[in-house]
Amino acid sequence: MHSYIQLNDESQFYIEQRLVEGDYFSQIAKIFNCTHFTIRLKIK
Repeated sequence: MHSYIQLNDESQFYIEQRLVEGDYFSQIAKIFNCTHFTIRLKIK
């Protein structure tokens, strides 16, 4: 089960780079061991 984590600005930059490269939210979430919803919230 995933737990809620708080991502910092460095994480946001990394997430944005991965999205530009074509990764899906779910793929990025696996890297951070969180849900895709957490990733989506950080980008908004």
